[in-house]
Amino acid sequence: MLTELPRGKADAVIVGGGIIGCSAAYFAAKAGLEVVLVDKGAVGFEQSTRNWGWIHQQVRHPHLIPFSMYSRRIWEGLEAELGADLEWRQGGNINLAGNQPDMEAFEGYLAAAGPSALDVELLGPAETQKMLPGIGNDVLGSLHVGSDGQANPRLVTRAFADAARGLGVTIVENCAVNSMLTSGNRTTGVATERGAIEAEQVVIACGAWSRRMLKPLGIKLPQNAIRSTVIRTTPASKYTQATGWAGDVAFRQDARGKFVLAAGNRSTFDVNLDSITDLLSFGKTAWHYRSQLKVGVGKVLLRDVFTLLPGTAHHAAPWAQLRNNEPPPDLGAAAPNLDGFHRLLPQFSHLAVEEIWAGNVDMTPDQAPVLDNATGVKGLVIATGFSGHGFALGPGGGQTTAALLQGMTPEVDIHGFRLARFAEGNVPELVPFHPVRETRR
Repeated sequence: MLTELPRGKADAVIVGGGIIGCSAAYFAAKAGLEVVLVDKGAVGFEQSTRNWGWIHQQVRHPHLIPFSMYSRRIWEGLEAELGADLEWRQGGNINLAGNQPDMEAFEGYLAAAGPSALDVELLGPAETQKMLPGIGNDVLGSLHVGSDGQANPRLVTRAFADAARGLGVTIVENCAVNSMLTSGNRTTGVATERGAIEAEQVVIACGAWSRRMLKPLGIKLPQNAIRSTVIRTTPASKYTQATGWAGDVAFRQDARGKFVLAAGNRSTFDVNLDSITDLLSFGKTAWHYRSQLKVGVGKVLLRDVFTLLPGTAHHAAPWAQLRNNEPPPDLGAAAPNLDGFHRLLPQFSHLAVEEIWAGNVDMTPDQAPVLDNATGVKGLVIATGFSGHGFALGPGGGQTTAALLQGMTPEVDIHGFRLARFAEGNVPELVPFHPVRETRR
């Protein structure tokens, strides 16, 4: 871990050591740029290592599918690229239908995904049972993408960071960026708790914290976070390499035979100071998913209030107080996850919880990322808001960010990911291929 800041001016400084920031650092350095990456805590500490481990192309908007396909193609050769075992397996993804509305929604998504040439197919109950033997008899069918895969989140971001270091990237951990430095209307670097880092360009890839980093520049990014709780079970014999989603639970079996379980349709929204200004941006989306969101009022809001009070540590150094942020798991959501898994696959009813954790998933109103260098500030690139797709889209997001840093046109059209879409009111409607269901609490 580097303890001193680099001297001289870099081509780019990347703020945020998650999968997006680390992959962007790697691909930018591979292209010959001198890069510094800085994170308030440890590389990969937050959501990049706390997610489900899915590499999926089944996404909420048809215009996201080409980008997810592009990223998945990078995933296929990523272990060789980085020279590391990522526990990558291409077992497909299967979304289960428990009722007729589910099947109708899947049919609608199949039609919407048609122009992308994604290998998505609708399976009947017999085909679904063949893929997932022993599954409950109430499954009517499924939506299947055979080219989807999975990997170990705890390995991937670190592998990108190690490979980036091997290409000369300077990585500064446990060093909070307090603000961006500008001269006129362009970036000149960042101010950290240990001093300044000069750079021609700055990438904001801070996940759920990006909004607050951009706000002092007058850049309005509608972004907030929901808290997702994840379980890892005790091990079982090898069953499937596919990732699966059902109404009560999402699951994958890792390389050690343990199942990673998360809520198929339950998350927690922790009220914060941004919530009031978010009402207009997120109101329609929040109403759509109202039965699936649990609202929490407590420590997060109190922490935000302290940042407004002079004389408090949170006011003096807010990012340092979030050095190693540990969102608490929602134990009330964990039990339904495990119960739902036991109902879905009764042969694994003996499995118990071995580990439980939570992570903050950054969200935008249209649940699509912001990948843009037309930010109103020259030299500033935004790469955030991946809305639950960050792990799957990470390599593509990093490659695209590197292209923007070089002034190149990205390989995939990212017009739909521009920052200006929110101010323009040009935000697409959600494609609900996961029907909203009332959630038992």
